[in-house]
Amino acid sequence: KKIQDNSLVETSLSLLTPFLAYILAETFHASGILAVVTAGIFISWRSREIFSFQTRLLTTGVWNTVVFLLNGIIFILIGLQLPDLVKDLSSTTLSKLIGDGIIISIATIIIRILWVFAGSYYQQILKRKKPDDKNDETLDWKNVLIVAWTGTRGVVSLATALALPLTLENGDDFPKRHSILLLAFSVIMITLVVQGLTLPLLIRLLKIKPITIEQQKEEDELNLTLTQSSLQFIDNDFPMHIDKKAADRIRKRYEFNYNLLHNRQNVHSQKNQIESEFNLVHQFLLAQLEIIKFQRELIMSFQTKGSFSEEALSKAERELDIEELRINSSIEKGEASVRIANDDAV
Repeated sequence: KKIQDNSLVETSLSLLTPFLAYILAETFHASGILAVVTAGIFISWRSREIFSFQTRLLTTGVWNTVVFLLNGIIFILIGLQLPDLVKDLSSTTLSKLIGDGIIISIATIIIRILWVFAGSYYQQILKRKKPDDKNDETLDWKNVLIVAWTGTRGVVSLATALALPLTLENGDDFPKRHSILLLAFSVIMITLVVQGLTLPLLIRLLKIKPITIEQQKEEDELNLTLTQSSLQFIDNDFPMHIDKKAADRIRKRYEFNYNLLHNRQNVHSQKNQIESEFNLVHQFLLAQLEIIKFQRELIMSFQTKGSFSEEALSKAERELDIEELRINSSIEKGEASVRIANDDAV
């Protein structure tokens, strides 16, 4: 909270935090891995409060890149470790370990599926819910199955296996360490290959849509609540004194959003109106994207000619990036709303 308008420092601290949590936990003889997980959950929960919008945009890109690179490094480590693990094993022992790895992998996949289905339907199984309960949400078993099938093993499994010490306190070699590592690698590879390669096929067979109707309706309900509250804030609690024309312009913007979102709530009777409004807004957003494209070409020509400083060009380009991200998000929401209208009409 003390660091403001310095997203570079905040992002750097977010990268250092897991190491700090791990070292502190190990100092007090606690689990460093669980400490990192706990710190990640806590900071994620508080991120809206402690991070600026610049930091959130920057850290998302940085952490996505870090996760991608770490996953790549993990499988490089597997490749480097495997030759040493199988070097001193007989063919019989190796075949038995691979067989055990297959059995453990099957058990892991089955337990994952049972656990996800039980966790998803626990309210219906263990609780008697009232019919008018607002929190009642109909789950699609297809979506639950997809989540259950994505239980590929990877970073955590390998970290746990590699965390085994090389020797015991008395100096003897850790018993069966090579076998444990080989079993862990077998589970990682089997779940990665079988579940990873079959996941796209399973999605196609189940005809899973990119976004569920329930999810889009929840997003629309949230946006409608935010818009209604914003209109009340403008009318009653706005802390600044601004010109009447400026206030009217702000209000019209939120009124437009309110009308659009409110109509989405009545998709049964206003399907044609939603499609008409979507086409109008869609054309407007596409026109904005064309303007942004034109402005990018101008920036590149200015860079070639040296008409403006690199700092000014970079700032303008960043603003265009943020605006394009917002427009593409609005287009996706509009397309999802039309799908909801068509599905409900059918």
